[in-house]
Amino acid sequence: GLLIIVMSFGILVYIRQISGYFATENIYVQFGDSDDIRLDLASHSGFYVLDTDLSSRRRRSDGFVYREERNGGGLVGYCSQKSIWTFSRNNNSDACDGIEVQSGLTDSFNVLESSLLNWYVRLPESSQSIPMHEFYLSSGCRNNDDCGGEDRGMCSNNRCICSPDYSGVRCVHRASSTCAALELNELFSIAFASQRAIASSYDLYPGECYNRPIYLNQQTGDIIFFAGVHWLVTNVHYAFPASEEHPLERIQTSSFHARDIKYVDLFSERVIFRSAQDLRNSPVGLNWFELSGPSRNSLFQLSDKAEISPSDMVPLLSFPRFLCSVCNKLTNPCFYEGVCGSDGACVCSHSATGKPK
Repeated sequence: GLLIIVMSFGILVYIRQISGYFATENIYVQFGDSDDIRLDLASHSGFYVLDTDLSSRRRRSDGFVYREERNGGGLVGYCSQKSIWTFSRNNNSDACDGIEVQSGLTDSFNVLESSLLNWYVRLPESSQSIPMHEFYLSSGCRNNDDCGGEDRGMCSNNRCICSPDYSGVRCVHRASSTCAALELNELFSIAFASQRAIASSYDLYPGECYNRPIYLNQQTGDIIFFAGVHWLVTNVHYAFPASEEHPLERIQTSSFHARDIKYVDLFSERVIFRSAQDLRNSPVGLNWFELSGPSRNSLFQLSDKAEISPSDMVPLLSFPRFLCSVCNKLTNPCFYEGVCGSDGACVCSHSATGKPK
């Protein structure tokens, strides 16, 4: 009798394992591009959700599949034929088909264990691959502590549900502390030395894109938003199809994918998840790059069809950097003993002029 009970329990556990009952429901992935040749992969960073319907139909040897939450995105799945976890953008839910990024060899069906392995990016039209640096994969959260505690957010289905005043993957960004306005730091440059005349000041726009704030210059339509690894500078009139009626609203939804952007002026330096730049929650202080080569003077789509790599990114000669033009006594004080006024403007001392640091 006891043996039957033990065997029944084992069968139950096995069935639940292959159906995804114990699998992590949401994972967060950030693709690196430091030494890689695929700039577009960065736009596939974000949340991936376990496809429970598909996994329940599959045998254990086929593993599980996680789908990117953004429309037109990719999937992360286990390829049993090669004993690797993979990223691909095929439409048949086969993790062994159209592999673009892959893990090292593993027999584990637990996707979180693959984060301890090296990951590699496939070279176009080749079976060869090179290491992908700065690759990150984890569950969205394991418990409320990962979300900053109950005051900041709650962990539900391996994903943080943030309190109203907090945002971000792990609820580390306080909305009331987010920079309300950006302006080029005059200590570095007063203008972008770029191909197109780009606005030098931006205001915070309601909403988020890729779990980060959006900044807009209302007069010119120039916009700054995060796209997985880089902040982008572009223009709403060039970046989106003319038929797009409400692009600023759509980029805040899962129907938007950054790889479909048709025009980008500038890319920021990489912002690695949970780094100091990431915790800042704005493009303040970052270096900026534009594309060199054939793509420099033409419209392009940030997709697998565009032959664009990080090596095509060259720093702007003027070395422009943004500062937060709204001062704060604690987080964004004024330069040279200036006094931060109640309106967020610096009252300068010692005949100094300008904005906070």
